[in-house]
Amino acid sequence: MAMRAVGRDLSILSSLIVVMVFELERRALASSDRRAWPVLVGLVAGGVALGGCVLGENPDFDGPALTSEDSVETGGEADTMQEGLTCMGGTLDCDDMPGCEVSGDDPLNCGSCGRACEVGGTLMACSAGECEGSLEIVLTEDTYAREDQSMSNFGGEPWLFAVNGPSDERTFIDLELASTLPPGAEIVGLELRIVADSAMGPLDLFEVMSPWSEDTLTWASMPAMSYEFSTMPLSQGVNTIDLGQLIPKWNDSSFRGLALLAPSGSEATIHSSEHMSQDGPVAVVELRW
Repeated sequence: MAMRAVGRDLSILSSLIVVMVFELERRALASSDRRAWPVLVGLVAGGVALGGCVLGENPDFDGPALTSEDSVETGGEADTMQEGLTCMGGTLDCDDMPGCEVSGDDPLNCGSCGRACEVGGTLMACSAGECEGSLEIVLTEDTYAREDQSMSNFGGEPWLFAVNGPSDERTFIDLELASTLPPGAEIVGLELRIVADSAMGPLDLFEVMSPWSEDTLTWASMPAMSYEFSTMPLSQGVNTIDLGQLIPKWNDSSFRGLALLAPSGSEATIHSSEHMSQDGPVAVVELRW
């Protein structure tokens, strides 16, 4: 009888200890006080012998129990409380607390904690740990050159002209994007948007091959241009030009902008960056990084 009583008491004691351990675990996980963690990990990770059984033994854990000085790693594969416990399924631990509370597709923590998909005050989307989205960049370098005023500069004019006539006129637009884009960004789509006050016929597009400035460009000092790479129809109002074929040129830093020339019988008047309506040329860029 005495032996049975002792066995019963040990069984009750073991049950009480099990309840205490799991209660400690619950409180530790819910608490910001890490002083409870070492006790929990020492009991659970190291194992607690109860009546010949081992509670919470982890055969893969061969390190020491955490101390109150230990911290929890953050990142895409964040350790939580001990070796082998990581954030799974595209989640992140970003608050230095147990648990993976952030999605890896959160645009404020895209793929890693604190990596925000923000460009110029615009928060873009995050997919599979990569930032992506569309950005509109207002272009500020544009001018035109006029054949019969070969030494004149028109960099401050509110209009741009492309004319094929007794005196030719050519428009130049610089797509300077590097200072606006985040480091490491890949351009996957590129368009130019312009507004025409008047349009008669298409325009021919040429790639500019040498540096230039809207403040100094004249007919006599026009930059070198490549062969014609595209012809675009133009109508009064908003026009969008697909520049996708120029993306490799921009990525290798050899791109200096566009020249818009009018073929025979065509002419156009386009809003410049100085136009009072503030609807000058805009680059629409599709990004991924």
